[in-house]
Order: sequence, then structure tokens, then C-alpha cells
Amino acid sequence: VDVGGVVRVATTEGLAPWLLEQGLLEALAPWPALSIALVTGNANVAVEVAEADLAVRIGVVSGEGLLVRRAARLGVAAFCSAAYAAARGRPRSVDELRDHDVLVPDGELARLPEARLLRGSGGRVRFSSSSLPSLATACGRGLGVTILTRAWGESAGLERLFDVDLPPRPVSLVMNAESRARPAVRVVVDVLLRLAGRLSDPA
Repeated sequence: VDVGGVVRVATTEGLAPWLLEQGLLEALAPWPALSIALVTGNANVAVEVAEADLAVRIGVVSGEGLLVRRAARLGVAAFCSAAYAAARGRPRSVDELRDHDVLVPDGELARLPEARLLRGSGGRVRFSSSSLPSLATACGRGLGVTILTRAWGESAGLERLFDVDLPPRPVSLVMNAESRARPAVRVVVDVLLRLAGRLSDPA
């Protein structure tokens, strides 16, 4: 089967660099005629699948005509930098964040339960952003405590403070039947399933 052409993959701003760091392009090297176009954003998944060949999304996904493959499950935890922990101590629970600076998801991400937890913690909101990579960068620079998926925080070299009691986030691959019929898309799906499996926390 001839596997070639461009496969457009829609994903989040946070997952896109992780997929590249984990070797997405290198894993596709056996198919030199295949090219990947990564499209990042937080648009409605039905819109993304209409404009791309498949989407990689965090959270529960459903919709008429969508084919969904569960790829991983992600637990979340509170993180800070080593420098912040040395200077300000290590909070052991959400309640102890009242004595700390917190970095809060905002904008489109304000609906996340961790955003509500951080804002309700009583901690000083030092920084807020609709960009998870920006929050992770601010955390790494010692500006405060934030909540991230365990896989992301640990891969960024942050200090894991405590696990947060929230349901694990599913990571799903989403496409429509037309896209699924393309051999190139099936190859990319198989590679993405392998990479996303590295993210997954134990059941």
C-alpha cells in the first residue's frame, strides 16, 4: 500500500511539542512520502476533524460521525520548581496553597477544574494564562505553584508536590470515517497510539 501525502493533525498547544519531543517525526521515517502538518488550538473537536485528518484531544470526546480511540489517561498533580520549593517550602495539599503564589489557567482554560481549585485555594494569583505551556514555563522559573498532568510536569523537570484528587483525563484520537480510510492516516494513528501510551498513568 502506498503511504504518502500530507496528514493534518489537530492537537492542543501543550501536546504538540510533547509529541515532537517523543519522536513523532522520527517514528514516521519509514514512510518518507508521508508529511505531517500539526495544527494547534482549542477549537471544538468537530470543527477540527472537519478541517484536519484527525485530532488528538484531552477530555471526553463525542459527536455524530466521529470515530474515537482512547489513547491514554492522565492524572494531575501540583508542581513547582526546585528553586521555589527551596525558598517557599513545599505545600502538601490544596489547602496549604493559601500561603503560596499560584499560577492559574485562564481564558478558554478557566473551565478546567484545576483552574477553579487554584482560584479557590486562597493563594495569591501571581500569573494567569490561557496557554498551558506559558504556565509551565512560569512554574519552571520559580514564580509559583500550578497544576499540570503528571506526565507533563515530570517531563518538564518540575517538582511534584502532591497529587490532585481529580478524575484522570482521557487522551483520545478523533477522526471521521473518510479520514480513517486513508492508509497514511492509519499509519499516523498507530504511531500516535504508541506515543500517547507513554503518557498514560497506571489504571
